[in-house]
Amino acid sequence: MKNDNRRQLAAGLLVVLGLTLFVLQFVLLSAQGFVLLAVGGLFLAYWAVRHSSTYLMSGCLVAAVGASQLLRSHWPHMQDTMGLSLGIAFLLMYVLDRLTDDKASWWPLIPGFVLLIRGADSNFPTLGGLLHKGWPLLLVLAGLWIWNRRKDSFADEKDEF
Repeated sequence: MKNDNRRQLAAGLLVVLGLTLFVLQFVLLSAQGFVLLAVGGLFLAYWAVRHSSTYLMSGCLVAAVGASQLLRSHWPHMQDTMGLSLGIAFLLMYVLDRLTDDKASWWPLIPGFVLLIRGADSNFPTLGGLLHKGWPLLLVLAGLWIWNRRKDSFADEKDEF
């Protein structure tokens, strides 16, 4: 690891640790959830330096579990905080990977949308009714998106799982 990368990693770790300790002084939240959120933040800080998908996935998923526990402790009436948090984490994985790599893998979109829709269905009854009837429109949107993409962009892509 180059000296510049080590310095960036140390700076990221100090920022995440400092913010974590600062917020813990003022906020009464689930300590376990906050620690998991901070550990996920450390993985994401390391990913920002190394650009390794292993750290991106680990950071997003661990932070999602921590966020779920924080949501559950703050809003106990929410039923499926884990589904919402993990769905957002998978979508965040795709977005962050796409921002750093033009040929990002699309697979996180599938569990991301499934978990997000399931979590929204459990926690928001009005939205849940709309999702039960309107989910086929997501297939229509996906088809239109694929249809409107240039054909030569598919020839350059490799499907990576």
